[in-house]
Amino acid sequence: MERYFGEDDSEGLPAAKQIQREAFSKPDFRADEFLTAYHRFQTLDDLQAQLRKWAQVLGQELVDAINEDYGAFLDLGNQLSGGEDRVQDVKIQIQSFQKETTKVKSSLDRNRDEMDKLLDEKRRVVGLQNRARGLLLFHNRLCDLEAQLEQEESENIETLAKSYLTLAKTADRLKHKEQFIGSRMDRLSIARTKILQRLQQRQKESTDSDERLRLLLFYQEIKS
Repeated sequence: MERYFGEDDSEGLPAAKQIQREAFSKPDFRADEFLTAYHRFQTLDDLQAQLRKWAQVLGQELVDAINEDYGAFLDLGNQLSGGEDRVQDVKIQIQSFQKETTKVKSSLDRNRDEMDKLLDEKRRVVGLQNRARGLLLFHNRLCDLEAQLEQEESENIETLAKSYLTLAKTADRLKHKEQFIGSRMDRLSIARTKILQRLQQRQKESTDSDERLRLLLFYQEIKS
């Protein structure tokens, strides 16, 4: 039979590729590429055997590296003399910082309380100002109404009736709270009587049905 590989068949067979350190030391190592490159011409058992050997080698190298650096690590610890004193210094600084922080916080709390008091006082003053303006406005409008009612030829009676109703509603709401308004209720009552009289008189004189209806409605609202 014709021989294809020469006198010795084993001389023509390709050898299994041995795993080198560089194969798994690459930063872009990929397992699929690794298997593709090394599984040819050998069984998976052979490949696993090579990997186990490399695992043992690398494990021993790791142990050696740790043992070699361990002494240097201990020497570093011995060289850090006075470490406890430095830690104590840092602790004292931290405690001092905490005390300063507490003082600042207390100062801020006091300032905040003082600010709250000032804001409350400002609200109180603004409230008093608004109250004074309202009372002054009531007084001025009452005086204007009385002055108009003293004149025989006064403004339109409907305008006077509207002014009275505005004052009456304000007085009814505040007469028990404001002595200033309570003391002027008699004057407002006199103005009411005069307006009712003028409404009746104007209603008798008017020939306009719409005007007479408006006057009647004003009369009923003020009278009630």
